[in-house]
Amino acid sequence: TGSTSNVLYGNGSFAAPTGEASFSIQSSNFNATAGLRYGVDTSGGAVTATLPATPNNGDAVFFADAGGYAQNGALTIDAGTNSIMDNGTTMTVSTSNQSVGLFWNGRTWRTYNAG
Repeated sequence: TGSTSNVLYGNGSFAAPTGEASFSIQSSNFNATAGLRYGVDTSGGAVTATLPATPNNGDAVFFADAGGYAQNGALTIDAGTNSIMDNGTTMTVSTSNQSVGLFWNGRTWRTYNAG
């Protein structure tokens, strides 16, 4: 048994749930950090997010259109010298309300959608 607001582990210990990770809201160019989630507000114009230059296998970053303006001000994801999906070094998100995640598979950034 256990409390409905706690997590019960197999060893009988309890822990409070940590909840969902928050988003860092960005509205100008920024360097993304592996393991974080970003809400990108492009209502003031295009924004470029630069991915980590030396990612570790399994590193991931998630982006969401924070204001619903991506069709007017696109988000450009820049992988620097690395590639995205083995197809170039940049990716443009220009559909409003779109979200996209990228993870490093040891060779290239791969996209995923958490939806």
